[in-house]
This record gives sequence, C-alpha cells and structure tokens, in this order.
Amino acid sequence: MTNDPAGGEARQRRQLPMTIRHKISAAKPHAAGFTLIELLIYVAILVIVSSLIVAFAFWSIRVNSNSKAKAEVQNNSRRAVEIMAYEIRQAQSIYTPTSVFGAHSGQLSVETLLDAPSGETKTYKDFYLDDGKIYFKREEQLPEVLTSDQVRVTNLMFKHIDPGSSPEGVQINLTLEYNNPSARPDLAVREDLSTFIALRAY
Repeated sequence: MTNDPAGGEARQRRQLPMTIRHKISAAKPHAAGFTLIELLIYVAILVIVSSLIVAFAFWSIRVNSNSKAKAEVQNNSRRAVEIMAYEIRQAQSIYTPTSVFGAHSGQLSVETLLDAPSGETKTYKDFYLDDGKIYFKREEQLPEVLTSDQVRVTNLMFKHIDPGSSPEGVQINLTLEYNNPSARPDLAVREDLSTFIALRAY
C-alpha cells in the first residue's frame, strides 16, 4: 500500500473542523447551566429583596395611618376649641347655675345676646360631654356634635376665672384620643390642650 503524505494531510484538515465543533457543542450545556450553589445564592438574594420590599410597604402603611390619625385628632380639637372660644368671647357672662367646673365631664353655660329666640333679648348656650363627644346646645334647638366618631374625648374640664383679680373667662382643659379599638401602635394618638378664653366684655 502506497503511503501518500499529501492525502494524509488532507484527511487531517477535513477532520479538524469536526473536532472543534464537537468540543464546542460539548461545552455549551455546561456554560448555559447553573450550579446548585449559584441557584441557592440567587434564591437567597431574591428572598432578602422581597422581605425588604414587604417591610417597607408595611412601614409606609403605618406611617400613613399615623399621619391620618394625628390630623383627625388635631382637626377635631381645633374645631371644638374654636367654636367654644367664639361663644365665650361673645357671651355677656358665664352662667354658673348650670355650669360644672373643676371636674371631668364638665359643662359650660354662657349667657349671650347672640341668636336670641324671637321675643327674647338674651339666650343660653351650653357645651357638655356625652359618650366621648362634645356637644353644643343652643336654646330651643337640637344639640350639635362638635367632634367626629373617629376621636374620643377623654377629658373635658372647665375652670371659671373670676373677674375679681383678672378678666373673667374660662380655662379649658381638653384631651382627645384617636378611636383605636384594636390597640394598634400606629393609631395610638393623643392630644392634650389647655387654653384660656376671656369674655370680651372685660
């Protein structure tokens, strides 16, 4: 049999591309796959990121709820005090026979010329607490609720300042809390308010 060097070289050249293709195709599955350690790392990272997102969402909800509760308490206390202050300033005198001073669940009655019934020259207006709400009662009219169902008044105390040593007026001590039957910490909002209102007549 004749030894043909040229023919052998040609066969080697034809076989070389097959060998390269075989090596490349054998390496592809290993390069495209994940090892068990890599998969565990990816899962751990996904769990951590998901936990952070959930924690941030709950934190945002609590902060938003707390802000709304604070706004509700502040708006109610401000509205109640503003109405009481207006009526006290316009009053001719503090009507002591029906007022309750120096104790919780106090009542304040004022004698005023404003909104007097037909045929009358003066009238009486009352502020009092009932079932955790502040009520404003005009003579011959139904009482008006000054605070909403979202808050509860836990303290309402009036103190009559006698005109003997200073202008006659009323010291108001007021405490409101957000209604929180489920005892959620983010809804545990309370506001204490103390103010003095003088009658304009003095």
